[in-house]
Amino acid sequence: TSNGADWTELSVSLPVSNISVNELVAYANQVWLLGSVEAGILTLLKSSDGATWDAVATPEWSQTYVGDMVSTPERLVVLASLSDGDGTYVWSTTDGSNWTQSSAVVPSGGPTYGVEMAYANGALWTLAIPEGESFQALYKSTDWGNSWSQLTTNLPTIQGSSAELMSLAPSPGLLYGLG
Repeated sequence: TSNGADWTELSVSLPVSNISVNELVAYANQVWLLGSVEAGILTLLKSSDGATWDAVATPEWSQTYVGDMVSTPERLVVLASLSDGDGTYVWSTTDGSNWTQSSAVVPSGGPTYGVEMAYANGALWTLAIPEGESFQALYKSTDWGNSWSQLTTNLPTIQGSSAELMSLAPSPGLLYGLG
């Protein structure tokens, strides 16, 4: 749609079958889809028209349901784990071909399932449970995930529910939601 009122259904051609969509973002005049296939293996696809999709070569991300992706003015950013390592890292690219892995593990303080990330005010933001705590905290990175600073403690949580963190574009700010 170009106006939000009139919609056209596309005939879509995907290079993989049975994909579960984790995230869908726009970056560098393309639509990028981060999804899971075959027992949670992360797969990245891109399209210039929403109908024809191409697989994107990525690092050896693990068989995991973790996977979050955001676009920034400078980079496409993915949270994922390596197939042979522990922890989740920030992976970023400016061209969709060359990927840079952060030097620091993204804070999680527990299982890495359900990692959330947002980009706002020139920084990456994530939610995590600090070691020995039972409440989530907000963390910030201004160097593409190479270091993280804890900013808050005791964010509200609801047992058995997931949290969502997102940018409030075009206004500066973050939105934290539970459900």
